[in-house]
Amino acid sequence: ADLGVGKPLSILKDETEPKDSSVKSISWRNELLASGSNYRTSIWNVPGERLLSTINHEGTSDVSFNGHDKGSFVLATCASESSVKIWDLRELSYVADHPSAKVC
Repeated sequence: ADLGVGKPLSILKDETEPKDSSVKSISWRNELLASGSNYRTSIWNVPGERLLSTINHEGTSDVSFNGHDKGSFVLATCASESSVKIWDLRELSYVADHPSAKVC
């Protein structure tokens, strides 16, 4: 199914969305970007050249998806205790959403 530009390749989710459905973690490997919450995990096909920047730092962990273009995500950012990564999600395929999946 074509979910549109910049959207995940697929979306799998629980029947009901909990009150706290914010993104808890993000992982990028083998050109797949996965973001996980208590509600679902979303997966994008993100080639290496779409990783715009990695900034080393010391701080807390945080994940966010910023900017929308016609309902699609434009940027994904992940701030871990040691770095901040920023991905360009424009015109990328959305692979999947999986309910209650844990991102490692």
